[in-house]
Amino acid sequence: MDPRFIKLNNLLIEYSLGNYDAKIKLSKQKDAIDAFISSVNMLGEELKSTAVSRNHFNNIFDSVSDTVFVLDKKGVIELANKSVSDHLGLPDSTIFNKKIDNFFTCLNKTSLFNKLKKQLHATSNARNNDVLLGLIRSKPNRIISCSMSFLTDSKKQKTGYILTIRDVTQIKTYEEQLISSEEKYRNVFQNSSDSIFITDDTDYLSELNGAGIALLKIKPNNIKNHKISDFIYNPVEKKLFFDKIKGRNNIVDFKTKLIDNNGDIIDCIISSNKITDNRNHFKGYQGFIKNITKQEEVDNLIVRTINDTQEKERIRFSKDIHDSLGQQLSAVKFYIGTLRNTYNLPIEKKNEIVEKSNDAILEVLSDLRNICFNLMPQTLQNVGLKAAINELCRKIAISGEPEFKIIINEDQFSISKNLEFTIFRVVQEFINNSITHGKPSRISIKITGEKKKLIINLKDNGIGFDINKARKEGMGLLNVRSRVKSYNGTITIASLPNKGTSYLIIIPL
Repeated sequence: MDPRFIKLNNLLIEYSLGNYDAKIKLSKQKDAIDAFISSVNMLGEELKSTAVSRNHFNNIFDSVSDTVFVLDKKGVIELANKSVSDHLGLPDSTIFNKKIDNFFTCLNKTSLFNKLKKQLHATSNARNNDVLLGLIRSKPNRIISCSMSFLTDSKKQKTGYILTIRDVTQIKTYEEQLISSEEKYRNVFQNSSDSIFITDDTDYLSELNGAGIALLKIKPNNIKNHKISDFIYNPVEKKLFFDKIKGRNNIVDFKTKLIDNNGDIIDCIISSNKITDNRNHFKGYQGFIKNITKQEEVDNLIVRTINDTQEKERIRFSKDIHDSLGQQLSAVKFYIGTLRNTYNLPIEKKNEIVEKSNDAILEVLSDLRNICFNLMPQTLQNVGLKAAINELCRKIAISGEPEFKIIINEDQFSISKNLEFTIFRVVQEFINNSITHGKPSRISIKITGEKKKLIINLKDNGIGFDINKARKEGMGLLNVRSRVKSYNGTITIASLPNKGTSYLIIIPL
């Protein structure tokens, strides 16, 4: 017998033991037996490739976190991955050669296998998400997501099914908790007495609760056409608001004035912060607005009452001095003038006394008129704001400096006498501060009316000051702020060394 047959027999035994690397060298004869040996060697290569592929498949099959079953055409379990025992607590020995419905049943007791098979044959894709199933062992009443597909052989013949099951009970619990939290948030969002807003990254409103809609007078179906910045009344405060929030990602208790869609002014406090996604990318802003108009009205009423009382007292004091002291001094002037008719003193001495007395009386009268003007200009009382400011500037600029430029468009606004008094005092305080500290050569006063508001621009070209280095404001400036605030107004002060000083005052009418 040819010894190559014995080698072939031994080679086949090695293959049966799984040693697919064994080989037989071909002889020099190159005959039919060598051809057969070559075919057997090739068989070993194929067996090795198949074994490697099967091991690779088994590794993948067992490493999948989802539970995977291989079923025959009747729904009997032929194969299951490692996840079955790890996640569901079903050991291999209890599941093979048993129907899948022995372990999983739908809540309504219908067959899961038949339900999925019916879908599969109808649509070639069977999915039954979020089905409540009862497990025989360890984990009853779990919520699962399952899908099933055909298993085919090399000839694409349908030989069974692959069933994938994922336990989503925990995910559903989280979803329910999230829904509950969202409902609580929505309840707080909609029922809050404060206005709550959310904007996108371009500052356009994306959400606004009922209180915000009522506060800003916005139509509910028109929310997304508005920017939150459109409602900040003072443009300087608008810029300050966004500069602050961009610098530190949030802003707390920013006091400002908003103007609603009807043009009404609202005193508010805004707190807001940036919104970012899980990658820290900027998405927009969220925050709340607290309406403090009533509180401000009470505070302003107190301040205004004090100011009005002071003005009335100044009027009374001015009238008393003018009517009584002024007349008395005029009489003294008259009596002293009679000295000219006496003969007890030399005429030269009499004339000297008369001249000195007359000069003194004239000076007193001049001072008296100035005191009366400062307490309450009769021009303001009798003619109006424009005439009074012109008279004030004319008295100051007797020497030619500073030069005043005055623009007051009284035809653009109509204001009460009390507000006229307030504006006059503010202008007077600005001029006094400017001349005393700024040494300007030119002072500009401009008062105009525009869209239900009074705009007052006061400027000088003096030496100015560094606002950041100014430790505290003097009583004069504090008085200006309180007067403006009492009429719900805002004041913005700008000044730089050698660049002059300016006040921008906006008062709603």
